[in-house]
Amino acid sequence: MRLNFAPWHSLKTRVTLFTLAIFIVSIWSLSLYTSRMLREDMVRLLGEAQFSAATLLADQVNTELDDRFQALKMLAAVMAPAVPGDAPALQASFEKYVIFHRLFSGGTFIAGTDGVAIASALTAPEHLGVNYRSADYVAMALKDGSMIVGAPVAGKTASSPGVGMAVPIRAGDGRIIGVVAGVIDLGKPNFLSRITSGSYGRSGALLIAAPRHALFVAASDPERAMQRLPAPGINPMHDKYASGYEGYGVLVNLHGVEELTAAKGIPAAGWFLVVTMPSAEAFAPIRALQQRMLLATLLLTLVAAGLTWWMLRHQLSPLLAAAGALGARSASDQALAPLPIARDDEIGKLIGGFNSLLATLRQREIALTDSEARFRDFFRKNSSVMLIIDPASGAITDANAAAASYYGVSQEQLSAMSIDQINTLAPEQIARERQLAAHEKRNYFHFTHRLASGELRDVEVYSTPIGNGAAPALFSIVHDITERKHAAERIHTLAFFDQLTGLPNRTMLMDRLKHAMAGSARTNNHGALLFIDLDNFKALNDTLGHDAGDQLLMQVAGRLVLCVRASDTVARVGGDEFVVILVGLDADRMQAASETEAVAKKMLVVLSQVYRFDHAAHHSTASIGATLFSGADIAIDILMKQTDLTMYKAKAAGRNTVRFFDPAMEIAVRERATMESDLRRALQERQFVLHYQPQVDQDCHVIGAEALVRWQHPRHGLVAPNAFIGLAEECGLILPLGDWVMHTACTQLACWAQAVATAHLTIAVNVSANQFRQPDFVELVLAVLRDTRANPQRLKLELTESLLVENVSDVIEKMSALKRHGVGFSLDDFGTGYSSLSYLKRLPLDELKIDRSFVRDILVDPNDAAIAKTVVALAHSLGLGVIAEGVESDGQKAFLMAHGCRMFQGYLFGRPVPIEAFVTMLEVV
Repeated sequence: MRLNFAPWHSLKTRVTLFTLAIFIVSIWSLSLYTSRMLREDMVRLLGEAQFSAATLLADQVNTELDDRFQALKMLAAVMAPAVPGDAPALQASFEKYVIFHRLFSGGTFIAGTDGVAIASALTAPEHLGVNYRSADYVAMALKDGSMIVGAPVAGKTASSPGVGMAVPIRAGDGRIIGVVAGVIDLGKPNFLSRITSGSYGRSGALLIAAPRHALFVAASDPERAMQRLPAPGINPMHDKYASGYEGYGVLVNLHGVEELTAAKGIPAAGWFLVVTMPSAEAFAPIRALQQRMLLATLLLTLVAAGLTWWMLRHQLSPLLAAAGALGARSASDQALAPLPIARDDEIGKLIGGFNSLLATLRQREIALTDSEARFRDFFRKNSSVMLIIDPASGAITDANAAAASYYGVSQEQLSAMSIDQINTLAPEQIARERQLAAHEKRNYFHFTHRLASGELRDVEVYSTPIGNGAAPALFSIVHDITERKHAAERIHTLAFFDQLTGLPNRTMLMDRLKHAMAGSARTNNHGALLFIDLDNFKALNDTLGHDAGDQLLMQVAGRLVLCVRASDTVARVGGDEFVVILVGLDADRMQAASETEAVAKKMLVVLSQVYRFDHAAHHSTASIGATLFSGADIAIDILMKQTDLTMYKAKAAGRNTVRFFDPAMEIAVRERATMESDLRRALQERQFVLHYQPQVDQDCHVIGAEALVRWQHPRHGLVAPNAFIGLAEECGLILPLGDWVMHTACTQLACWAQAVATAHLTIAVNVSANQFRQPDFVELVLAVLRDTRANPQRLKLELTESLLVENVSDVIEKMSALKRHGVGFSLDDFGTGYSSLSYLKRLPLDELKIDRSFVRDILVDPNDAAIAKTVVALAHSLGLGVIAEGVESDGQKAFLMAHGCRMFQGYLFGRPVPIEAFVTMLEVV
């Protein structure tokens, strides 16, 4: 490396030139600014002085003119009585005023109204008899009656130009009867001689101009007298003076000479006086001063340049010496050693910093060499697949042993290959990916690599550029992700597809339904959602086993797929439930419904065909609920609820049929959702109350009560249980509601136990099947009894026959456990549901309850009467008590008593009432 510098590129030269440039620009700018300001000040001072001179002279001329006007005015007043009159007498009288001979060098005269001179001064008899009507000063005086100075023109009686002045002569009544006029002969000595014979400076001039007549009246330069003024627009300064401007300024005259001028008006005649001086004469002193300033500036510039050059040469000598030494060592390819430090100043500190930088670079070079060695060792011995790739050509320039083992070739063979021989992408795409890595726009890539055996493997490649200068390279680490990718695919399948049928699951269904609705919004076509539920699927599982059920589900899935197009979706959402999405239906709603119905009926036909298993055949049907959608104007969950609801409508219609969603169903769904929300709020806000209906013996003595729940709705008032119990069971709210009823009834039992009159009373509490099936139902009841301290022997739980359908052994076990603690049991609505005498005799019951449907017509319907007698007889044979509900007349009571029933409940003995009314009734009894 050589450090040679051209003279014009050296630091010293550049600093010198830069410093001089700043100095020259500054000093010359200041010099030029000062020169300009001096000139402007000189123009102002000389102009003001020149204007003062013009003012003095103009005032003198104006005074002279005023004096002459006053003299003429006095003469007009004196001569007015004699005009018009005897001419000789007028002449004799006029000759007395000899003062006018001095004031008017061209003579004076009196003219009549016709403009003819009728009297004249003795010094100018030539005026007599001359008609001056054409003279502007006479004509205007006669016409306007004004005092006026006329245009300077050659006179009618004189050879030299003159200026006339006239004053009107008025009669006593004010009429103009003549004029008195005086003429100033400009060729003879007069008051303007001080102008014509004067001068200003060595070469300046004095001028009197009559702008109304566009003439120079008088001038110190005889050649300019009686000359025309410059035409308007030629000399702006003259135009300003002619328009009345009084002041000074610089102008260029007709001869191209710049002049400093000043003007002052002479109002008596409408003239202005101009004082001029050539700029060369006026500004001669300032020009000399400017030249001396420029010369001084030039000398200062030269001195500054020399001093700057000398100072920089002296100050930068250590730096230049260090640069020379560095260049010499670089040229000889010697190791760079610390440079000598000549002075302990800023340059010395700079060289010291450079020496420190050299030391740091040597340390980094050693570290880099060591790092490169460690990298080579890391590269060779690492168990990960590593490659060094040329980013331009894609050639593999190096590979470690792990790479050779992975790809199934030797290191030498692999290092002679191109990445294009391994990567399955097109060569041009591989080249684009290499450039992305080389420019660090991307580092992670996913490729498929081909091994020597021909096997394709999915790999993840981390690639980053290494090295610099002429030989950059890509360092790539290859990780085999084939198994991980397969696992991800399996996870995707598990997450989005049903494992039994291979159909999309609920998650995938929701996503596809979302896309189907969005597509419907774009195309304005309808779509349809079908909810399919197999009829009596549970019976198949119970009879042929779950394996047969699984085979049926797989065959159903296959048949459904064959019923729809590839663009449609068939999904299994659980159990024996399938959902189908139909897309691209007609934009007309009726036509879309017809298309949907055709597909649904096709499904019913296909699904009703015989299913064959390993050693059996099975016949099955399905119920289908369908609804149409257009766009995304309805929420997905609402759409699913609609199809679910219509599917149940299809089942209620006899199964093996299809039903479409009706808006009335939607109203029912909304009402159901509203009631469910209100139920949850009611539990939180304790809106439920218990009413008690008395139970009596044969003597009408109250022996207990049945606790019946009521809902004190904030808007609908008191709501009966048949309006909300079914919904509470479906949505799971029956459990907290049942707990509340149990706790409230037991609390009332504990309260009654405190009084002798009510201590014997029992309370019957209805228990739902869902509530009873809870695994910890026994513990919950016993916990309530402990918390409320109620007597378990006064608590009677009423169970329905639906409990006996499933798991009777579990029912018996729970009943027996509670029975051991004293809790009694009553079988409610006996005879209306599933009854098995074999199960009945095993249940630890205390009584049977005759349903109100048999009691209502017991006196008129022999069947109801026979059933009631049979229930009483059965209860007696099993050693159980019996109670009849719904007793509303004395005849019903008498019939039941006659056949052995001794306990009753119904409107005949009291309606369900709040606890306060029930206590009042007890007190009355």
